[in-house]
Amino acid sequence: REPRASDYLLHVLVDTKTQYLSDPPTSGPHKVWIAPRVIAKQLSPSEQVGILEHGDVLIQYKPRAVTRSQIATWETTISERAHLAPNSGLPSDFVMTAHLTKQICTHLTTAAINRFADANVDSIQKN
Repeated sequence: REPRASDYLLHVLVDTKTQYLSDPPTSGPHKVWIAPRVIAKQLSPSEQVGILEHGDVLIQYKPRAVTRSQIATWETTISERAHLAPNSGLPSDFVMTAHLTKQICTHLTTAAINRFADANVDSIQKN
């Protein structure tokens, strides 16, 4: 569990220098956007939190830690409320985030992603 940022309700239109309470962030200022399930570029913190503010979960990975085949498999086998994105600055090979929740992983499976999603989708409504 992560603390809730005091400015978690703030919507931003452009990326601004913002101090987040965690990295990757689990709350704070965010962009309002509809993210695709598979994202090819590294996201800004405000884009990351924007996904979580919809009640969805975000699975980020170091690009060297996955193959295109794994991404293609995950795209068809994980929760429809889970988004995948590369992030070369992660503290581990994989980090799963939801509103106020972060799980750091050295290995990741479809089952682990789905367990995290099942436990955390719509967690913003519960907190």
